[in-house]
Amino acid sequence: MQLVSGKRVAVAIAVLLCALALFTTACDHLFSPAPEESVTDDAVLFSTFVQIQIHEWPEDTDPQAVISAAFDRMERTGSIVSVYDEDSDISAVNRARGETVQISEEAFFLLEMAYKIWDMTDGAFDPTIGPVVDLWGFYTDDHRVPTDEEIEDALTRVDAERVQMDAADRTVRLPQDMRLDVEALAKGFAARAAAEHLMESGVTSALITSGQSSLKAVGDGPEGRAWRVGLLHPRTDEEVYAAVDLYDGESVSTSGDYQRYFERDGERYAHILDPDTGRPPRTIKSITVITTDTVLADGLSTAFFVMEPDQVLSRVENMDDVMAAMMTADGEIKYCSQMEARIKLTGN
Repeated sequence: MQLVSGKRVAVAIAVLLCALALFTTACDHLFSPAPEESVTDDAVLFSTFVQIQIHEWPEDTDPQAVISAAFDRMERTGSIVSVYDEDSDISAVNRARGETVQISEEAFFLLEMAYKIWDMTDGAFDPTIGPVVDLWGFYTDDHRVPTDEEIEDALTRVDAERVQMDAADRTVRLPQDMRLDVEALAKGFAARAAAEHLMESGVTSALITSGQSSLKAVGDGPEGRAWRVGLLHPRTDEEVYAAVDLYDGESVSTSGDYQRYFERDGERYAHILDPDTGRPPRTIKSITVITTDTVLADGLSTAFFVMEPDQVLSRVENMDDVMAAMMTADGEIKYCSQMEARIKLTGN
């Protein structure tokens, strides 16, 4: 399996700083550098790289303590919904084999968000995709290309409508042959929790990075400017293909076929699978979504990745406060009309 590595990030930093002198690293994104008076810290939480930059905070506040507390919230929030954590609420539902399980308020909220995104995308994002993900070996890194018959069988166990949820009791019942997977939302969910803590602590300017793909802006950037975010090229380590502006309260999420994938016989198989076909899509290499909610941004970028490019643009044009830019399978850069004032192509 080939993963985005520290070397890839480091190369991207050097090239971008030389070429544009505008950004520093945030994994799949590159963003405006921290000024000298800022406080920045990073950590690995729930197997995910996270970073918080704080630029403006109350005089009587210790910014490092605020960041540490935000990391605690991120770790708890990310862990309770992770399919890779045996003690998470989602894992408890998956182990229950058809029995009703009461889950935490946070986990229930995330499932409700998952179903909102499922409805918004006509099922392109499906929280019951687990049996298909398992089939391809993405849970264990024991990767394989399943047969058509195996995929067809797994797809019979992907059906969000079969899950029973009771909001009053925060209970979930999943048929025993199914498996929930909301991992695509976990990083955005953690960033959301961190942003809430920063704002509760009086922080008025900060940038949160969660994983390789999700960012959240709290307030405007240094000196009241927009946060300038660079989008890394999905095939060339040394390049960013575009820069976009991010404003107070906005979130950005990128999904692509280069973050987690394996190769067999020269063919690339990405970890994002189409709930209709049970296979990795082939029409988009990378897609970035900007909206106000980090969970929504994560879910929409995942759902849009399995759609046709023009279908994505048509949907986004009819959504409020949602923007998208993408690189298609043939290398063409496309973006919605709302993005025109935000995006600057680098020409790389």
